[in-house]
Amino acid sequence: NFFVTIMVSTNNLLIMFISFEFIFLPTMYFVYKLGYSKKIDKANEILFYWTLFGSFLVLTSLGYLYYNFSSLNYLILSQKQFSKLETQVLLLVFLIGFGVKIPLAPFHYWLLKVHVESPTAFSIFLSGFLVKSALYCLFMLLNMFNTTQHYFILTSWIFYSLIIGTIGLAKSTDIKKLIAWATIQEMTFMLL
Repeated sequence: NFFVTIMVSTNNLLIMFISFEFIFLPTMYFVYKLGYSKKIDKANEILFYWTLFGSFLVLTSLGYLYYNFSSLNYLILSQKQFSKLETQVLLLVFLIGFGVKIPLAPFHYWLLKVHVESPTAFSIFLSGFLVKSALYCLFMLLNMFNTTQHYFILTSWIFYSLIIGTIGLAKSTDIKKLIAWATIQEMTFMLL
């Protein structure tokens, strides 16, 4: 609860991001310790590398913002004028960085593995809370940009993710995979 409170109450994007990561980090421990399959090591490895990739992208973008604007305060940055190229690149990097954690297709592979190999209680935590926290962080980052003209990228990606999620739901017979695909669909609809 402490990190969630910090994440939603701060205006500093770095503190928000670090608070989210402190919520997300114990995930790997719980997947490894509570998993009941022989494939849990592979699922944990996939979780680690995919989410590390997303975290690196977001942290790099936050470093760029701080270097150019000397602030990571949401209220200050939302008043800044970004160039068209900066807006496009930052939007894309934030979308990929948190698209991994939400997850959006094609960065959803880790969620399928973790859901299948984790206990049901942890799957509920993952679907019910963790990915929604990532969506909150993405909303905060996207709201910095005072433009809607670049949301075509986001809308296209959302529809792509919806199509992939629908196909995955239709082909899946395992209940854990159905939950994972339903989570992908739910998060995509929420983002839409």
